[in-house]
Amino acid sequence: MTKTLDRLWKKTQKSPNGYAFHRGRRSYWGGHKGPLEKVWEMELEDGLFSLYHYDTKILSMSIKTGKIYKWHIQSMTDARALNWAFMLFGHATKYKAHYYPSKDQGVIDTIQG
Repeated sequence: MTKTLDRLWKKTQKSPNGYAFHRGRRSYWGGHKGPLEKVWEMELEDGLFSLYHYDTKILSMSIKTGKIYKWHIQSMTDARALNWAFMLFGHATKYKAHYYPSKDQGVIDTIQG
């Protein structure tokens, strides 16, 4: 997943409108594949980074300050993607995203230094 997000980030930076997406197919039991759809989307506008997973905005944050405006975690993949973004922008020392399947709950911990 992180290689996909790395590639998508490079594509977003090169894009004249600051937008890029990655499409794929969901896999279901029995080997059934779903229709082609957007899996990941990234937007970069005036220093505000937004990350979408299956059309759900999972992160909106300032790249420079690390201020998080919106977050949403509903899977382990979402938590890993948020941690990837925190690492990419140098805010991994401030935040850590977690998903707890037994509680079906996602949280972002603020790390005190």
